[in-house]
Amino acid sequence: RVSQKEKEERKNGTSMRTWEFSQPNQPT
Repeated sequence: RVSQKEKEERKNGTSMRTWEFSQPNQPT
């Protein structure tokens, strides 16, 4: 089961993680 929070975290986390790898100098 995926709660709304988990869904949002997964959606944001995935793109955020990729974005972080691309922009390690910039914080979230």
